[in-house]
Amino acid sequence: MYHRLPINYVDGTTGNGEFHDTFYSNHSPDKLGIQYSVKNKGTQQFSWKMIDSDGKLWAQRTLAAGKAHTAILEKGSYTMPEGMYSMSIITIDGAEGMFDFVVKLVE
Repeated sequence: MYHRLPINYVDGTTGNGEFHDTFYSNHSPDKLGIQYSVKNKGTQQFSWKMIDSDGKLWAQRTLAAGKAHTAILEKGSYTMPEGMYSMSIITIDGAEGMFDFVVKLVE
């Protein structure tokens, strides 16, 4: 099963230290911007990444416990080919973690 934008995981967990999912995007980057936010609500550092529909790394970051990262990509300033995207969150020590992960379109 896959999801379409927007994506909104609140209080998501990393069973066995990992969380993986896919979503579909078919929006036009020249008409809408995108905002993504990741918050580490757990007690251990984790790394997260998004892979685009061509299998290329689209975004990634490592977040310490309690930290958050938000990026706003203005329309016309990025590319996001139509297709399936994958995302993953992996804790540094394999322990269960907790997170919020939001991807939404903005005017």
